[in-house]
Amino acid sequence: SAFYGLSAEVCYPAGNATWWDTAFSSYRGQPVWKVSAPTMAEPELLSVENTAQGAALKWSPVSGAQRYRVLYRQDGDTGWTTAGDTADTGFTITGLNSGNTYSFSVCCCSDSKAVTGNYDTVGLRVFYVEAPEISSVSTTLKGVEVTWTAVNGAEKYRLFYKPDGGDWKSAGDTTDTTFTVTGLQSGKYSFTVRCVSADGKSYTSGFDAAGKTITYVPRKSADILDSGKCGDNLTWALYKDGTLTISGTGAMNDYSTSNTAPWYSNRTKITSVVLEPGVTDIGKYAFYACLNLASASLPEGLTRVNDYAFQSCAKLAGLS
Repeated sequence: SAFYGLSAEVCYPAGNATWWDTAFSSYRGQPVWKVSAPTMAEPELLSVENTAQGAALKWSPVSGAQRYRVLYRQDGDTGWTTAGDTADTGFTITGLNSGNTYSFSVCCCSDSKAVTGNYDTVGLRVFYVEAPEISSVSTTLKGVEVTWTAVNGAEKYRLFYKPDGGDWKSAGDTTDTTFTVTGLQSGKYSFTVRCVSADGKSYTSGFDAAGKTITYVPRKSADILDSGKCGDNLTWALYKDGTLTISGTGAMNDYSTSNTAPWYSNRTKITSVVLEPGVTDIGKYAFYACLNLASASLPEGLTRVNDYAFQSCAKLAGLS
């Protein structure tokens, strides 16, 4: 029978096999009503977008649904993996492998995590490409050089830049993982990278909306007082205006009072230090006794400032 939109059947008490009501004439016990809620409709998966955080799913709401369960599987997998449950109609799956095809599906579930509806057993197939991660932004004599990590599945990259307070502009496309932006005026700029299709007509990944920021001052070779290396992948340049710039990726070498930094002989000429994005570690005694150093700009991603790095910098009020 049916009532109030619910279905019911007569069955044995708990622990016994279920019989239809026609068999109850020979059963000596009392009947028990077993009531089950109607199956929820299958959510319609509207989109799957590759973003900087992962694969972002959106689906249409189902009337009466308490929660939704998000499922995915990589091509070649035999079963589905649960990414999580949510009361929203959107969910971002993280930790996927770039350069692989995944199928995605959604079903309804209860607050107690019981599945209450069907799901698309085929799912929506999407080729997942993660967002590129910028490893360094450096001032060069040609302009601003941006370097990022290679992305599995990427066919081409598009570099964007924007002035402080402005909008993103395309600097150009490349199949390399380095691009130099030329023609910039002095000022603060942010940079980001996005994967695009081979023909450049569509985006295949998300991007870091904040980007990596640098204060750019055009330089000429005649402006450089001295330069060299200060780490396996770091270079330095001291300019006539008193700015010491550290560029590249990774950690700086450690120094001491007896084994001083390569700019030590010019330390009294240094008035500002700029560590560009990509520098992760400031070496011991790096700026020791830079008596006229008044400002130091540190990048996002810096993980360590070693002992005595700014020892005896009397004019340095703080770090930014």
